[in-house]
Amino acid sequence: MPKPRPTVRERLSDLACDDGDAQMVADKAVSLFRLTTLEDPPGYWHGSLCIVDSIWSISSHYGAAKNVVARYCAYRGIENLSFARGSEICTGEDTIQDFMLCAQLDHGGFVTAIDNRNRTSSTNGILKSDAAIQLAEALVAEGICVRADLSDESMDLPGLETWIAVQGQGTGISYIYARILAGADDVKPDRQVLRFVGECLGRNVDDPYRARAIFRRAVELLRDAHPDLKIAALDYAVWRHQSKSVSGETMINESA
Repeated sequence: MPKPRPTVRERLSDLACDDGDAQMVADKAVSLFRLTTLEDPPGYWHGSLCIVDSIWSISSHYGAAKNVVARYCAYRGIENLSFARGSEICTGEDTIQDFMLCAQLDHGGFVTAIDNRNRTSSTNGILKSDAAIQLAEALVAEGICVRADLSDESMDLPGLETWIAVQGQGTGISYIYARILAGADDVKPDRQVLRFVGECLGRNVDDPYRARAIFRRAVELLRDAHPDLKIAALDYAVWRHQSKSVSGETMINESA
């Protein structure tokens, strides 16, 4: 009989992170970036927009995702508000639960307003609008209803397990991205980060969660000299560096 596929918990618990690998990533970061002045990545006040951006930005030009975010904001009558990490909770948030309910109760209006028929994959993918609704339903069932729930560290693994059960979200990378947009301090181990970690180590790194573990450990090592360094800020710097482009609107989010 074929060996059962390991669960997410089993995969993550089996990831051994060598400090030598992490140190090579840390050394490369020191050589490339001024670690005391790194910018935080963009984020959203509204939990709904974290879901919208994380789904529509995957494998597409980021400008397309921004257009969908703008259309959703117009549909809901909300402002596209960014936030500073560590700031107070937003009042009047358009929550993940709000997103779910409006999409369920006015599905036709929601799809028309989004005006985007992109699929999660060119092979057997479902509409991104359907994926977003299913993901919102799954998160709310797990108790992840507002932005603060999404960024809560205790929801990292439960939310990930819930997310990857939805068709087209098998890697879970888009969930990590949604959490970062919500304010979580993490690294999105997409192809840009895999490439960066591989270049640092001089070998291919194919497992996104191994790359994530190495990257996070590298930040821990860097915090000896830079105690305020954030994982998400270094991730954002690496993403911009690897994309070889000044304009975020022309960058392609290559997460799978």
